[in-house]
Amino acid sequence: MKHLLLAAACVLAAGAAGAADAPARPAVLERPAMKTSRATQMAALAITRAGDRLVSVGEAGVVLLSDDNGHHWRQADVPVTVSLTDVQFPDARTGYATGHMGVVLKTTDGGEHWTRIMDGVMAAELSLQRAEAVRAALPADDTPDADTQAIKRADKGLRDARLLVADGPDKPFLGLHFIDADNGFVFGAYNLILRTRDGGTSWTSWSDRVTNPRGLHLYAMAGTADHLFLAGEQGLLLRADRHGDRFEPIDSPYKGSYFGLASTARSDIVAFGLRGNAFRSSNDGDDWQKIDTGVNASLSSATHLPDGGLLLVSQRGDLLKGAPALSTFKLERASPPRPIAGLVLAPDGTPVAASLAGVQRLDAKP
Repeated sequence: MKHLLLAAACVLAAGAAGAADAPARPAVLERPAMKTSRATQMAALAITRAGDRLVSVGEAGVVLLSDDNGHHWRQADVPVTVSLTDVQFPDARTGYATGHMGVVLKTTDGGEHWTRIMDGVMAAELSLQRAEAVRAALPADDTPDADTQAIKRADKGLRDARLLVADGPDKPFLGLHFIDADNGFVFGAYNLILRTRDGGTSWTSWSDRVTNPRGLHLYAMAGTADHLFLAGEQGLLLRADRHGDRFEPIDSPYKGSYFGLASTARSDIVAFGLRGNAFRSSNDGDDWQKIDTGVNASLSSATHLPDGGLLLVSQRGDLLKGAPALSTFKLERASPPRPIAGLVLAPDGTPVAASLAGVQRLDAKP
């Protein structure tokens, strides 16, 4: 679902920010999310667990918390009014959320209060600093034995970073992946990706360490014991070692966009996305097998089942259960026809969805 909002987000944000040399922060980056009685009906784009608490994020900076398996919700304090696209809690107290205009938020109290630790202005400046450092480390292009390909890549990276600064904070982060409370990545449109090793106190642009020459959008990241994987539009699949030092392309079994990745208890990696397509690899991405999902709607989210299987949801609300072997998925139920963006199992085992119609408990336990 996040990818459907991407184009509109970039256009609207660019109009708000302009292309000044030192873009001012738009009001939505400074204005706290409004508390509203309609919060549970507003579009929700992602949902996760913080211990036994459910946390949902969505439009206009709305963050919702539930401590009773999704029966009742209350709104958290959030310092921005931009749409929030993803959320993750490495532990029950520490959580991160990403959003439009390059926003990254952090909480240390289980989601009650959030702090803005990154925005598009900061992300652009970091990208430019990194691009300048990369180019400065290379010789002039007329130097004997110069690596012309490396120089061309660095020059392109520098041009792209300067445009990013000129555009203002108009590029959304679409996802995040934290290995623990301190170490993680945020990523999104046009190969924008940053890394932190200290819980968001400092960040480093990672775009030059992701081989993505067309600047395709990055939608998802997941890891196995030995590798990290990145997935994005137009069949983009990349792999790094488990530290994420450099992401290189791997052969993709599909040319359509991937909207999600999930690792399994069997150390498999599953990539899923457009038109119900899902693929599984049991050897860290060297080979892929197509999974029969039985649906043609785009797959938007996955959550783990207690038996080691996966539960997938499509954007039209199909709920698909995969046993640990993941050779096929069984359609458990089709929820009311509403676009679903995120899915999690509540502590009582009930699937709870983030949808464009708000947060909702689904009727069946898988």
